[in-house]
Amino acid sequence: MSAKYVLEFRHRPNLYDEIRVRHKRFLSNQSDLPEAWKIPDEGSTAPSDIAGELSSIVSLNGALGKGLKGEIVYQLRNESYLRDEAQYDDSFAIEFNAKKVNYSDLVLKIFPKFVTAFESYRATIYEKSMARLDWANIVRESRNSGRDVNGRDGVYRINAVNYFDRELCRRAFSLLPEQVVDCLKGKVESVSLLGDGVLLIYSSELMENRDLEKIDSELRSLLHG
Repeated sequence: MSAKYVLEFRHRPNLYDEIRVRHKRFLSNQSDLPEAWKIPDEGSTAPSDIAGELSSIVSLNGALGKGLKGEIVYQLRNESYLRDEAQYDDSFAIEFNAKKVNYSDLVLKIFPKFVTAFESYRATIYEKSMARLDWANIVRESRNSGRDVNGRDGVYRINAVNYFDRELCRRAFSLLPEQVVDCLKGKVESVSLLGDGVLLIYSSELMENRDLEKIDSELRSLLHG
């Protein structure tokens, strides 16, 4: 089993939500997390001025617990730049070795807290080698369809741990979050409303890649059955 996983959270930027204000709000909202996962409110994790660039990147390397690395990316707040596509999202990611963390604790306690703190419209935990294999198909399908098939318009792969807000549920599945809960309740480890979206946990235990591969088709058949 590969042990390389990524926590990923994405947010649709608000033109009038200034980066430093948003970052400060995020840090405050996650300040009660355990020390290993909590991003410290220090100068080293402050967003840089964009100053002509298109994004402000905050490196989290060295700011988190041992073996954790990541970054936060805030997009330029400019009406002529921001579009309704995932490449213009604010994003937050942490890479970790799944064998060196309490994975169930991460899924059940840390993940939902980060979803809310980052004001995410979508979030997931994914296995890195599977994501690399998906990438070529995502690019091809997006080009052919003209849709953001693994961004704001769709979900290319439903993983073992996911969050989708109301708008993404509508665009990706033509369902409300409440309907996703109704479809999957009792069929997965946990599915519940969180904020204005749905928290979907197929399993909080580590799974082999061959089993992770089956989740998407199984859940889509239930959602559209």
